[in-house]
Amino acid sequence: MHSTSRRLQPFDDISIIVVDDAKFTLEMIRRVLAKAGFQDIRVALSGAEALRMMRQRKANILVADWMMPEMDGLSLTQHVRQFDEENDHYTYNHPADRQGRIGSAGGSLRTRG
Repeated sequence: MHSTSRRLQPFDDISIIVVDDAKFTLEMIRRVLAKAGFQDIRVALSGAEALRMMRQRKANILVADWMMPEMDGLSLTQHVRQFDEENDHYTYNHPADRQGRIGSAGGSLRTRG
């Protein structure tokens, strides 16, 4: 029997917001995520812009630069946690650094353009 229903790809239902004040880094990370199969990728140039995006439509994953002007990644993470508590939601927060690495010292994904 042949099914005509569309099968979900592994990452179809995952929403990601990437936050960095450097446009080049944003584009590098967006490309890597898209190549990995993610489709719902939004980018923000500031923490404030990322919070506005989250209020409009929640995200499952937040990849944020730690060193940004006005609102750094740590402050953004605190705001996102508060937003999640108020909205009974969970957003996975993950740091990114200036060298285009996503992850921690224990293991990271190096982005390539």
